[in-house]
Amino acid sequence: MRDAAAIAGKGGDGIVEAQQVTALARNGDERCYEGERVHSKGRRRSVVRWSAGDGRQVMDADRWSHVAAIAKLAAGLLQGRALLSVEARALLASAAVPGAEANWSEAIQLAALLGQVRLSGSVAAPEGKRADARRRLRCMRCGSGEAHLRRAPCMSCGRDCAYCEACILMGRSRECELLIRGMYDSPVWKEQGLGRWKALRRQPMPERLGKWGLSPAQREATAKALHFLEEHPVGERMKGTRVPRLSNTLGRAITKLMPSGRSRKSGASDMDQQPGDDESDTHPLRGNQEQRTRTATEDRYNYPGRREGEGERTSKGTSNGISKEISSGTNSGTSKGTSKGTSKGTSKGTSKGTRKETSDDNRTKLHVVETEASSTRSSVLEGDKPSPDRSFLIWAVTGAGKTEMVFPLVESIISRGGRALIASPRRDVVLELDPRIRKAFPASNVVTLYGGSEQRWDRGEITLSTTHQLIRFHEAFDLVIVDEIDAFPYHGDPMLYFAADKSRLPGAPKLLLSATPPRELQYEAKQGRLAHARVPVRYHRHPLPVPKLLRSPSVRHLLAKGSVPASLLHAIRHSLGRGAQVFLFVQRISESEPMAALLRKQLPTNEIEATSSKDPDRANKVIRFRTAETRLLVTTTILERGVTVPRSDVYILDADGKLFDEASLVQMAGRAGRSADDPAGKVYFIGPARTVSQLRAVRHIRGMNRIAAKKGFLFEVRRSDKQKEKGT
Repeated sequence: MRDAAAIAGKGGDGIVEAQQVTALARNGDERCYEGERVHSKGRRRSVVRWSAGDGRQVMDADRWSHVAAIAKLAAGLLQGRALLSVEARALLASAAVPGAEANWSEAIQLAALLGQVRLSGSVAAPEGKRADARRRLRCMRCGSGEAHLRRAPCMSCGRDCAYCEACILMGRSRECELLIRGMYDSPVWKEQGLGRWKALRRQPMPERLGKWGLSPAQREATAKALHFLEEHPVGERMKGTRVPRLSNTLGRAITKLMPSGRSRKSGASDMDQQPGDDESDTHPLRGNQEQRTRTATEDRYNYPGRREGEGERTSKGTSNGISKEISSGTNSGTSKGTSKGTSKGTSKGTSKGTRKETSDDNRTKLHVVETEASSTRSSVLEGDKPSPDRSFLIWAVTGAGKTEMVFPLVESIISRGGRALIASPRRDVVLELDPRIRKAFPASNVVTLYGGSEQRWDRGEITLSTTHQLIRFHEAFDLVIVDEIDAFPYHGDPMLYFAADKSRLPGAPKLLLSATPPRELQYEAKQGRLAHARVPVRYHRHPLPVPKLLRSPSVRHLLAKGSVPASLLHAIRHSLGRGAQVFLFVQRISESEPMAALLRKQLPTNEIEATSSKDPDRANKVIRFRTAETRLLVTTTILERGVTVPRSDVYILDADGKLFDEASLVQMAGRAGRSADDPAGKVYFIGPARTVSQLRAVRHIRGMNRIAAKKGFLFEVRRSDKQKEKGT
């Protein structure tokens, strides 16, 4: 097998293709591409070099300047992203810069050498203390383990290649694919951001919250969340660390790599080098490079619903430890990449396999060696110190105005130059949020991401996204807000938990919004182990409608019999008579249209329709229902969230069914009483039997009303108090 140095001059530019950078060593198999070596134990050891002085050509100054400019562009565009190589090429192509896509491989490798991006295999085996742990592959993009990996003959690498099924809808993550992670340098806790933070802290809280028009309950919860957000600095992990400015580090590195005889000035002109920069503090391969590697350990991923082996991160070791060295001339100084034992000043975090070389005529050799990592060095998936799980739960009833409550939190971050993310499991919620966020922050750049979004490669101060799109981010946001954490498909999906966690900077706050948090989070909050705030009342400050329980045969029995109980018909007629629109929920899609047909026969209106997730005309039917063209809509749980009708009553048939748990019942009940004009909507749980879920849902709603009354948030309580005072 040929060494990478033997083909370093291939193509005339000394670049080994990106797919050749990652060695494919598995089970001791030493089949791999040109430019790779495989350690005898089966671990990866790949070598890429630009070299001169032994007869091979290096790039001339103009070529270096062009590649450096593209590298600078790539590092900027990739900040906070985690992309496959094909996606990275598309990102560079979207920049519309001549030569950007054609030189993507060279540019990204150069950016990686300068510490601005991290390169790894998309599916790889994390290093561990145990041999069996090293043999287990994992998707480095979504965190899925062997249970979600499949193997098939691969056209790219020519062998049975593992790929991830869990995130395949977001692009094929496979064993021979490159994963590129960009470094985001947050300004939130730097000098300018700190100055703004101090100014915000001096501003009275009522003044800060007053402009948003929040109710007393909203203000109380938002103030608590703001205190949590601003009291604990996001950048504590970066204290004492100066992240290099890209333009200067690239300029210095490029001029060192220039062929001898060219001036420093000519190589650095395009990189806008500024005088007075202290190289010892900002050089990407010295100083605080160890501190710049920001990672999180498996403790951070112990999320609710996590399956064994999913999203785990080991605490030490690395599968893709990249040790770097730049040596110029006969410089005797030992860099961070010097092999252990070659100098007394060797860094503690260096890797044993790294070598230092200089050419005979004192020209520069640059080489990067991918080796076994020492147990003290952190990597893409492993870290030395746990990152605190800074999560805050806003537990607000349906219709409480959760969106308005996050406005001050987003303002706090973007006013300090940071980036905020608002994610939801459902596309329709993201689309609904878009105009509201743009109206609240007209001066900010807002990016909305979902499947098929035209802003796929845009970057903004505020990002609205479905939770699946978060897979393409890595440590990109200073604040992550996840709405409807109990909703499908987010709830119970370890991949989406992993994606939401890895999209935030280590130590950055994550806000969880829900009217019905999972029981694990409710328990954590009640035990004081999860910071949280409750909003027990809607914005109009009226109590939540408490469901009534009605006995009735099952829907299947009603359809077979062809009739509806008189008590149910009487209640529906009363709702229609008072001008309300009726949600009628059923469990099964197959029952929705037959139930609507049965009701058309027995009710004095034909304005009855049915819809479900399989209905191609669902959007139009929902619009007709919102505009009161349809008075009664038979539906499944597809409409348990996101559809608000000013005057509505809710009927839930087969409420004792297994598909209707406490959270679903509370959410469906939350469709009633949303408007201040009709706060006392009617809710009915209808079925042959009463279940624990029904009783818990009723207890949940009554409990929120009790808390709201105790805190004086309800208008109804105040009126009754005045009447009592008059009576006495």
